[in-house]
Amino acid sequence: MRVSGGMRTRLLTLLLALATSLVLPRDADACMCADAASPCAVAAPTDAVFVGTPVSRAPDPANANFLVFTFAVEQSMVGTGRATVEVRTATDEGMCGYDFAIGTKYLVYARSDASRLQTSSCSRTGPLESRADDMALFREMAEGRARTRVNGQVVVWFADFGGALSRGRPVGALPNVAVVLEGNGQRKEALTDRDGRFQVMDLPAGVYDIKVDMPSPFVPMFDLPNHVSVRDCLGETLVLATTMPLSGVIRTADGAPAPDGVMLRLARLDESNNVSFEQTATASTEDGGRWEFPGLWPGRYIVGINVFDNPDGRTPYPSTWFPTGAQQADARVFDVHPERPQSVEFRLPQVLEGVTIRGRVVDASGAARAGIRVALVDDARPKGPESQPDDVARTVTDATGEFTMSGFSGRRYHVVVQASPRFGISETSVAVPSDPGQIVTIALAVR
Repeated sequence: MRVSGGMRTRLLTLLLALATSLVLPRDADACMCADAASPCAVAAPTDAVFVGTPVSRAPDPANANFLVFTFAVEQSMVGTGRATVEVRTATDEGMCGYDFAIGTKYLVYARSDASRLQTSSCSRTGPLESRADDMALFREMAEGRARTRVNGQVVVWFADFGGALSRGRPVGALPNVAVVLEGNGQRKEALTDRDGRFQVMDLPAGVYDIKVDMPSPFVPMFDLPNHVSVRDCLGETLVLATTMPLSGVIRTADGAPAPDGVMLRLARLDESNNVSFEQTATASTEDGGRWEFPGLWPGRYIVGINVFDNPDGRTPYPSTWFPTGAQQADARVFDVHPERPQSVEFRLPQVLEGVTIRGRVVDASGAARAGIRVALVDDARPKGPESQPDDVARTVTDATGEFTMSGFSGRRYHVVVQASPRFGISETSVAVPSDPGQIVTIALAVR
């Protein structure tokens, strides 16, 4: 599909200005869900499916970890013919609880648990306005004419920074793009609507490959093939698109492609040209030193290595803002926009030499202490949030009270010894010499 420059600009403007309301899977970082059954497979006697509005909520008197919502039932598809029903759900989304809004109309999928209805965020429950496809299937089943189908959506994801791996969130959908499904001797085409949705009817059960003709500058979020499985009467899929405005290759100091796993950190400059850990994201090299940062919002960015992190076995290099700066002010600034992809090449600095730090833990009487936890902390790392650990190595003292840990030359470390509460914590700073052949030995006394 070819898109004119004017159409592409209007599409990007819309995506960057508005966060479209999309039908997406609920956040289940802590709540692990199996695939929810399709509407065609919820006809068991213990199931209940209905359209209703929650009119009240109250703690479950039998279990403080649950809430009870009272629903006014408007339409019952499966299992309940009552005008009012009570539905239990966990209080915490991490326990798969569903956070119903009083007064909002829902399509509710519930299971019978000890003669009580219960639902969760793992079910197909959702606001009625976002469950039009499910309602269409229920109408067809009631009329005895349900047809198999694939329902899908092509969604645009952009990056959310938070100091960790680049995450994302939906910012819109791709309308008017061609979608092809192939498999099981079938080939069918569809076109996405204004909300990026598409539907393909009358596909036999099985697995199908999905190909989406994405307009520039959009690309698939992942390099893996898209598949959808049709079972019972339904297959569902979410195709993720993004942009790739900044990518490139890193080479070692001698010009060879960097090994896999070298970690880079991208930082977004604020209005004062400053950076903070919370406005960074990370990426790692792979496939011959290649790296990429997908889905970047328009703005000004700089790239570094070990600028908020400790050197380690995969990234054993001094703090560097690319191309060769030791300070943030020395970094090359990238003016990033989704329509102007940039590919750049960086050289890594020389690898830091390793050093060995050896010590011995004794108590107040001078007796060796075995089994004491010891941590090595890098004092040179810029501080991130408290959730980011400062220690670069951990170990336990042996039978003679001795420990051995590895560090890098040119860094300043200190050692933390954690004994039992009655012995307290002992800390000492260790200046690692620039001579990588020298072994640093320290003795720590535990109170």
